[in-house]
Amino acid sequence: MDQVPRYFETEPSSTIAKRGTREVLMRKASSSHKRFTATFTISMAGEILKPHLLFAKLKNKPAVEGPVVVDVNMTGMWSTDTIISFITDAITSRKETVFSHQPVLLIIDSYGPHLKVAESERLKKMNIHVHIVPPNLTGILQPLDVAVNRSFQQSYGHQYDAYISNALENPSLQTKTGNPKTPTYQMVVDWVCQWAKTKTKEDIAHAFAMCGLVRKEDFDVEKLHPSLRALYNDVVEIDDGNDAYAEEFVEAPIPVYVDLLTAPEYFIPEDVIDGQRNSYWQCLRRAVLGRAPSITSAEFRSITVNHIKTMEVLADITDDAYFVDLESGANCDEEYIAYAITEIHIVTICIQSGEDSS
Repeated sequence: MDQVPRYFETEPSSTIAKRGTREVLMRKASSSHKRFTATFTISMAGEILKPHLLFAKLKNKPAVEGPVVVDVNMTGMWSTDTIISFITDAITSRKETVFSHQPVLLIIDSYGPHLKVAESERLKKMNIHVHIVPPNLTGILQPLDVAVNRSFQQSYGHQYDAYISNALENPSLQTKTGNPKTPTYQMVVDWVCQWAKTKTKEDIAHAFAMCGLVRKEDFDVEKLHPSLRALYNDVVEIDDGNDAYAEEFVEAPIPVYVDLLTAPEYFIPEDVIDGQRNSYWQCLRRAVLGRAPSITSAEFRSITVNHIKTMEVLADITDDAYFVDLESGANCDEEYIAYAITEIHIVTICIQSGEDSS
């Protein structure tokens, strides 16, 4: 399941006018405040479930016809209640869920209300289990983002252009001043439904295959989309991956700070202390100082410990014995160490336990 926000009118890249006219008006969306959010849900079986349309700045639902679910609110943004209501209507109405009680794995992104949905006991009782795609990974792991949503955006733009062409010839679609009217709610519903009808089972199944979301025996690395397939190489060159990830932003019309878009670096810790890999210190050193640190992990640890000794905020919870253990590598309070490093290097560090990892 994924949402696609849209305005009723699209900002055009071209202008439509009657052939031979001497004056051509610049097209510009005049009612950009009218917007809606289209939500699509697809399944591995190749289904595209009944679309959901959430219209903004309305108190009452517009009278429309078509195989869609319509909701309204003032913001056009989803709430937890709206999402759960839609899931209940769209998913639990499937015969596989109603009669066979088959479990459902619902894959959604990390949009705020989705996080609360993942904790819903109501959905768990209906055998619907929610999995959240980590931030910044929907373009790699979510089938709708990878292979479906873009075609809707293109289809809607083409439908709108066709409507404008028709409005130039049809006075009933024009305002009193001769400008094209804003598309009606029914038109928007029709355009969404027409696009949905073009999606075949093969299209939907292919989207799941591109993200590797298939049965184990059907998994094929060659069917993955390029960004995901690259992660399955025997040898992953992190620098090359980062460069490829940021490449499309280098020549963006609006300057982008590419370093903020660089994917994280992963590595295998190599330092050994008392026969054990010193992974936490090695991880911090590599994260702060880069792929080729100028100092060893032991030197990095010594610098950090010396700084902790000077921190008044930790004075009441540390003593000489604590620092002896810390310097030897026998003691490792992750949170204190991370806090000290954020103070020294002005970085942000997020600690996640193994139990919380996915």
